[in-house]
Amino acid sequence: MGQAGAAPVLDPQALQRAELGARVLRHLAGIDQSPELADGIKVLPVLLEPPRAWHTLTAGVAEHGVAAFRGSLSPRRYPIPRFHTLAHCACQLTSSSGGRRFRAKPINLFLALLFEQIPAAVALAGLPPVRLDRYDLHHGHLLYAPSCEQLGLLLHAREYPATHAERFDVSLGNCQADSSLEFDEAGMDHRNIVWIGGRLACLDVSAPALRPLLMPGLELPRTVLEADLGQPLADVNFFGELAGRKSAERLFVCVPGD
Repeated sequence: MGQAGAAPVLDPQALQRAELGARVLRHLAGIDQSPELADGIKVLPVLLEPPRAWHTLTAGVAEHGVAAFRGSLSPRRYPIPRFHTLAHCACQLTSSSGGRRFRAKPINLFLALLFEQIPAAVALAGLPPVRLDRYDLHHGHLLYAPSCEQLGLLLHAREYPATHAERFDVSLGNCQADSSLEFDEAGMDHRNIVWIGGRLACLDVSAPALRPLLMPGLELPRTVLEADLGQPLADVNFFGELAGRKSAERLFVCVPGD
């Protein structure tokens, strides 16, 4: 028999982020309280219970993994809208040209309502404002968190702030062109929004206890990665700018490799 290959060497910083991410989720979900994290986890006043179909999906993913998640999606693909501002700058907002929705319609409505309630919830909490548009909040990442045995969401607000010669000299690609979103330090610190276990919170990555969640190189855009919180399943896009559509019809779920 051939000699077994060496085990892969794990990045100590990646392990630290994953361990911290698990603690953050367990704290927010009310499983284990970590007082040292409390200052960095700003719970938002949103009381939106997931439908029964969400719990069914969670159980399926826990038992059967990604296959159960893919099976929960409708086979129909919806073309990603082409906003009039996108064509001239060759911007592609999503990871694929089409998105899906869940077979269980209550899940689609739940996710859409979650997006729609965030701007008001952030304002009520006295945090920097969030708006639903393509420069600010329009997408999140659906993940399975083994630490909680639950499905969760990591949402990214302030996705494409305008460049600033002194404060934000960062190129974020074509979709940043003509951005109407001004760079704001406090707003960027609170741009990572997490939902799990029926609770929604902004993560304040300026808090010393949460700063290690940022992968080296992502300190300025303050991006927490979904892989550091759990197993990524799909991107969830919500385009609030689509006037004349029902809430659930503004939702587009993009699965890697789809």
